[in-house]
Amino acid sequence: MPNSDKIEIRLTLLNAAVFAAVLVSFAVTVFVVVVDKQNQDSHADVRKLADAVIASIDFDEDKTRNPNSAQPDLIMSAMPDSSSQLLQAMKLQWFNYKQQLIAEKGSFTIVPALQTTEGFQDQVNPKGIIFSKPVFDGDRLLGYVRVAQPLDKQERFVSNLLMGLCFGTAAALLIAGGGVFFLVTQSIRPLRKNMLMLRQFTSDASHELRTPVAVIRSNSAVALKYPDGIRDGDKEKFQMISSAAQQMQRLIESLLTLSKAENVSKEKSNVNLLQVVQDARQSLMPLADEQIIKVEFLVPPNLQLLICRDDLFSIISNLLENAIRYTPPGGWVKIQAASEKERVVLTVQDSGIGIASEHIDKIFDRFWRADKSRTFHGSGQGLGLTITKRLVEEYGGTILVYSKLDSGTTFKVLLNAIEF
Repeated sequence: MPNSDKIEIRLTLLNAAVFAAVLVSFAVTVFVVVVDKQNQDSHADVRKLADAVIASIDFDEDKTRNPNSAQPDLIMSAMPDSSSQLLQAMKLQWFNYKQQLIAEKGSFTIVPALQTTEGFQDQVNPKGIIFSKPVFDGDRLLGYVRVAQPLDKQERFVSNLLMGLCFGTAAALLIAGGGVFFLVTQSIRPLRKNMLMLRQFTSDASHELRTPVAVIRSNSAVALKYPDGIRDGDKEKFQMISSAAQQMQRLIESLLTLSKAENVSKEKSNVNLLQVVQDARQSLMPLADEQIIKVEFLVPPNLQLLICRDDLFSIISNLLENAIRYTPPGGWVKIQAASEKERVVLTVQDSGIGIASEHIDKIFDRFWRADKSRTFHGSGQGLGLTITKRLVEEYGGTILVYSKLDSGTTFKVLLNAIEF
């Protein structure tokens, strides 16, 4: 997948995630506030009704105000036909001071026993709230009022509210997701165009530079091959020219490889990992011998990868070259491979100088290199690991790095395997 597409997807997902968090927070806040307000209103209504029952208490012409004669008219009187269905669905009860039920009105069923202190009770089945309150005439206890209200309508309201918020949030997310994707696509289009132009320029410039660099290398090689007519000081200059030209050629080839990794669709085939490891090791043995570095490998002969062979060679050779360049003379480099859960795990380990923890996140950046004074063969271009990571990810793989300063480095590459 092109890098610009990955950026586009990441930006879309990030913006969608932020918008989703805002929407969900809004929906949760609305739900909590509305449900809390609903509960407060229900409790207030029940309390007001209980106070109305208390206010309707009459002593039936009993001037002594005997507690036995205290009768709440709101419960004792017949409920008119015009009474609301809500009131008929509730329950109003009057208990005397001996906690005996004297009168009740309404169809709601109350399960709990009488609560003699003022307060609310929650009833589960049938769902409702119950409010009880003792009634006093001065210091004398007259009795207890208990009012209950069903919560079936409130539950339906809460359920509908929750459903509406969920569907509304989901619909808003879908619409916003499409809008975010459109905006991200439009905003990233100039970046995509610039990246394509930069890749094309890199490819074209690299191709154009190959010929003059090849001419410089060939002429300096001829001059060095026949040194008789060259002054001693000029010979050293030709050697520097040849070395610089060789370095430029490696840079050009790396840029071309990176450009192909980003643009070109490649033909995949079943590639034997051991053969490619052997070829990569053979190509880098002169560098390893120069640094007196021992290169060992332990790769099973039956591991196969569905990959472009040149890309696999680039991955292995880049990791191997990086390990050699950052390993002191007399050190070692090991290449190992194994099959784990339908994947090939390729490991390149060295006894080199290691990588500081603050630099590990930078090693895959283009042209980034560690301190040159700590590089034992410092002609690298800073593109090898960038190319390696790009190639590995192109095939759906993963590259991991483990390192500690002055204790060596281990690169681990995970790719899909075909094992015979």
